[in-house]
Amino acid sequence: RLGTRSLPRSSYKSRSRSRSRSRSRSRSRSKSRSSSTSNMFPLYSTSRSVHSSRSDNNNHQRKSSKFSSASSSRIFASGSPKRWRVLDISTQGPMSSKERDESFQSILLSVHKERAHYYEPRLKELTERHYELAKKAVEMGVIPGFKYQPQVLSQIPASASQEHPSLAAYSHQYRDIRDSRIMVLSTYRTESVKDIGLDFMEMFKDKFCFERDDLDRAMNDSFCTKEGSSFLHANLNKATQEEVTYIYHLVFANIFSLSCHFAGNYVVQKVIEFCLPSERSEMFFKLVKDIKIISSNHNGTRVVQSILRYLEPYQIIMLHEVIVPNVVHFCTHSSACMIILRILERMVNLGSTVLPQLISAIKLSLPSIIEDPNGIKCVMKILCDIPAEYKVSFKTDIMQMIKKDSGIMKSPQAYLAILEMYTNGLKQEKELIYEACRKRALEFSCNLWSSFVIQAIFQNGTIQEVNPIINLFKKPDTLATLIKCEAGVKTLQVMVDKLNIHDAVLMFEVLNSNESKDSLMDQTTIQTKNSIYQIAREQEIIDLASEFFSGGQKIPSFSKVHVKPEKVKSWMLTIFKGDELKLENEEIPLLINTLFEVATNKENTGLLILKSILQQFIKDLLGSFLTQREAKRGTDKP
Repeated sequence: RLGTRSLPRSSYKSRSRSRSRSRSRSRSRSKSRSSSTSNMFPLYSTSRSVHSSRSDNNNHQRKSSKFSSASSSRIFASGSPKRWRVLDISTQGPMSSKERDESFQSILLSVHKERAHYYEPRLKELTERHYELAKKAVEMGVIPGFKYQPQVLSQIPASASQEHPSLAAYSHQYRDIRDSRIMVLSTYRTESVKDIGLDFMEMFKDKFCFERDDLDRAMNDSFCTKEGSSFLHANLNKATQEEVTYIYHLVFANIFSLSCHFAGNYVVQKVIEFCLPSERSEMFFKLVKDIKIISSNHNGTRVVQSILRYLEPYQIIMLHEVIVPNVVHFCTHSSACMIILRILERMVNLGSTVLPQLISAIKLSLPSIIEDPNGIKCVMKILCDIPAEYKVSFKTDIMQMIKKDSGIMKSPQAYLAILEMYTNGLKQEKELIYEACRKRALEFSCNLWSSFVIQAIFQNGTIQEVNPIINLFKKPDTLATLIKCEAGVKTLQVMVDKLNIHDAVLMFEVLNSNESKDSLMDQTTIQTKNSIYQIAREQEIIDLASEFFSGGQKIPSFSKVHVKPEKVKSWMLTIFKGDELKLENEEIPLLINTLFEVATNKENTGLLILKSILQQFIKDLLGSFLTQREAKRGTDKP
């Protein structure tokens, strides 16, 4: 309350000295602050600091001074994440208010960038944590996984309390969360390519991005080139996660056009492989809305197949809900059918609960799917790779189709499913197919596709099943019909392995009478004779001839071997002496048949070898029919 005049003179001096000391301290603090700012942000050490230092040396008076061009500096201010603007600070005097604001804005931007780089790894860790928690919540039934957008839970789902009774005890906790939105955080994106500044990105920019004014556009254009796509496909595994994240955002913005591009689809596949799980989920949510269109493209289907192996169970359910209404399109389209094949594999591996529903949807449209060249792939996938408990009803429907019309075996696609069921099916399935084939054996054997089922019966059927068909086919009229078509000849070649020696001889006689001797291939006939001569010198055959003469066995009747007794004695004597046999082409099967009638041991090794030689000789004879027919067809052409 006392006035200054009441103070003594000495106090005035002390007050003035303290004020001068405080001014010097404030000036030193301002200098140190300016030096620390310049050290923290070296890009922002402007001529303003030079001007202030000079003015402080001139009794702290603000005077305008001129500086040389070397002392002028630049401040880089980021107006946008793609371009840098250059700000020149005037050297004619103090900074204007606009320059001061821009300089301050640049300093703040630098501080924000430093904070962003500091919090980036923590933000990624937080994103992954939220993603895992949301995934567990979906699996427990706390939040629904089939909605695209986060939604408010109005009540506790019934499935949560049923599958996990322990959750019912915490009903008070549901009151806190059921009115809140639950979502998965998006990944962090850097502001510009220049903020990354890593080796892979710099290599990519130097090779393919020549327009530095708009790097994002230049990179997108390079994704659609063969060279850029190949470089990224081969080297993305060397990139850091920040680079992958940046490329992911570029791909995500143009995912539809890139997925259907002949080069861009490889970029999308590689990004799917190396991106974060949360980023992969974002891509799936965007693709699933137009999955039908993308899957129908021969490039886009590759992208969908690549993301299928990373899908979670609830995402499989989402995809299933899109496929079921369009199951015929997905099964019969040449590109989309690959999605059905891959999702069936994924469902089996995960033990998905919607697998029976997808099989039922395919079963409802089975008549139109099983006779389609692409749909049969899906049918065969179910028959071959799906567990037995899921395909019982599916196979039952196919059997009902066979009962209704066995002519389905003549279909160029459906016969594959029937062939699989007969080869690896249950006993009742084999019996049904065999019965249908036995009734129409000649018709099916002459058809290119159903003949494969007849051949499977010869190869895998029992003797009781095969004999009725053999008795039908060895008739002269039936043989004449079969050798007129390619499918019939191939069926006979398979049937030869099931013939006994007598049926083989009869078949040879019928075939030889239906075709001239010139039809036999000379080279094959010579090889067959040489093989017979060599086996006839083996000890097993010589012992057989010795037993014939020493045992006093009766000569087989002409009705059995179709050879006169004198000829039989001549052959046996020649074999016993070890001399070379001289046979005509027609006598080859007769000699082998005679040896079988003479032998007491039908399981003689030499006899079995001779039987196999005869069977191969008949197959070669049947093959010569096909060769002659093809040659004749070629000469008929103009």
